[in-house]
Amino acid sequence: MKKLFILILMILFVVTSTSGVFAKFPERDIRLIVPFSPGGGNDVGCRILADIINKYYLDDVTMVVENIVGAGGLRGQTYVALAEPDGYVLASLSNSAFTNPYTKDGCPYLVEDFQTLAVYVYDPEFLIVPEKSPFSDFEQFIESAKEDEGVTINTSGSFSLSHITGIMLQDKIPETNFNYVHTGGGGEQAQQLLGEHVDAAIMTAGEAYGHLEVGEVKAIASFSDRRHKVFSDVPTLQEKDIDVVVGAFRGIGAPANISQEIKEFYDDLFNKAINNEEFIERMEELGFPVVYMDSEMFASFSQSYVKDFQDILHLVED
Repeated sequence: MKKLFILILMILFVVTSTSGVFAKFPERDIRLIVPFSPGGGNDVGCRILADIINKYYLDDVTMVVENIVGAGGLRGQTYVALAEPDGYVLASLSNSAFTNPYTKDGCPYLVEDFQTLAVYVYDPEFLIVPEKSPFSDFEQFIESAKEDEGVTINTSGSFSLSHITGIMLQDKIPETNFNYVHTGGGGEQAQQLLGEHVDAAIMTAGEAYGHLEVGEVKAIASFSDRRHKVFSDVPTLQEKDIDVVVGAFRGIGAPANISQEIKEFYDDLFNKAINNEEFIERMEELGFPVVYMDSEMFASFSQSYVKDFQDILHLVED
């Protein structure tokens, strides 16, 4: 009888201890790493999302946004991909997180090193020029791009989505000469535009929203499949019989191999936060169209994106 009593106590101790570990998560602050400079679309979106989470869904702990910048997102992405999978370090995952392993020599992580958690934005790319640009429309821009010197276009990094978008556009319009200036993110792109250091930028509507709204820069083409509901005067390339549709997705991920319990915690948390009315309102006020994907949808979407990107790489190789 004594042995049976001890055995029951041991079982109760194990069950109680195990359930307590998961019930307590998170016990300390959660770090959300943005691998791009402050002020860009990834940074702004993550800060609004973290603010909503801290305001409504976390008690006694905080989600803290940190910028780890460098190498077109690679430095911050690597930091998270190789971090301890304890749920306390998350990453802002955008397109480049899934393309850098194919374009950055010596990239120390694989796509499979991330656990996808949620997507909160899908944002179309725009072709944007300085306010005092001599190009009043897309046709004038392309005409200049066919001249010997071509045009300068800045991107958020080598083989970033904006760079890939330019490559795709060049493939559709032969004899164009795009000279790329790669930056550390949307904030730096905007500063170069405002200083008229480049002829144009390829940026998402959300990244350029504030500057477009006050007329500091102007958009001459959209890479969306339909006109933007705010910037409805900007024509799409499809209207010009150029079949290039590109947009940026922004989501959240963690190191692979986080526990199922922690994954379920984040599934629930991001479902609530991204569908929160205040979050949607604040994002859309800044021009970021909110689109929610859960962890499984994000995984499927990213796999398709990687496959499409590998096809795009052949355009460069050819």
